[in-house]
Amino acid sequence: MNRQDYEQLDTGARSILASRTIWVSALIALPIMVYVFIVLPMYSPPLVELPSLVKYDVWEPQHERLILVGDVHGCFDQLMRLLDTVHYDNTTDKVVLLGDFLSRGPDSLGVMKWAREANATGVLGNHELNILSKYQSFRPLMFEDEEVFKLDKHVGKYDNELQIARKLTPEDIHYLVRLPVVLNIKGVGICSHMGVVESQPLDKQQVSDLLAMDKDWYHSWNQLQKTLPKHERNVIYYGHFARAGLQLKKYSKGLDSSCVYGGQLSCLVIDKDGTETLHQVDC
Repeated sequence: MNRQDYEQLDTGARSILASRTIWVSALIALPIMVYVFIVLPMYSPPLVELPSLVKYDVWEPQHERLILVGDVHGCFDQLMRLLDTVHYDNTTDKVVLLGDFLSRGPDSLGVMKWAREANATGVLGNHELNILSKYQSFRPLMFEDEEVFKLDKHVGKYDNELQIARKLTPEDIHYLVRLPVVLNIKGVGICSHMGVVESQPLDKQQVSDLLAMDKDWYHSWNQLQKTLPKHERNVIYYGHFARAGLQLKKYSKGLDSSCVYGGQLSCLVIDKDGTETLHQVDC
């Protein structure tokens, strides 16, 4: 074989190698393209604008009992055990979730489905606000009073709340956006996941200020209530402060008892005559 023949063979070999490289690259790229252009869009949050969220709402209960539940954080089995403990009856009882019922725990979607189907009422916690923002691709949430809740777009390698947001149904979203941040239950008290800023009217609380609240806010709140005429006093039912644990004062009831961290899940059962009974299950 002369030099020209060797050059032709070398060119042919390079051609075959290039062809194989292209095929290998295509085989590697194909599943990535399928995931990016077919699978991922099926699970990505829709580019939607949520309606303005409710900041403050007033509700007059018509039920025999109210069951106010502290931070569930996706602990569905414990929630079911707690409701069994209090002999929950959906025809006569109303469950009030004090926020942060989603995120962190093992079965947020189970809690979400139950809350929606049971028509539980309650308030939005900071984790529900995070999830709603992530549902609409990290765009800021707007409240009816034009306050804006903006979430930092930076997320870790695995973002549990983003995964929850991607799996929420339209029915779930419709349920969540109807929940207020502050719920005034007539004749009972005020529900607010993070407590209240006493210098602001109850119907004009600012989420940004609530998020900055100190865990010991209730001390001054209880002192303030004692100075008011009895008909102006309010009891605040809240969660959020897991490290503080159960905090039951005369005018403030903190019900986050760290279930998702292995503590307890707590609820207050309030009868029509105003009698309150604490119930807990171990987590």
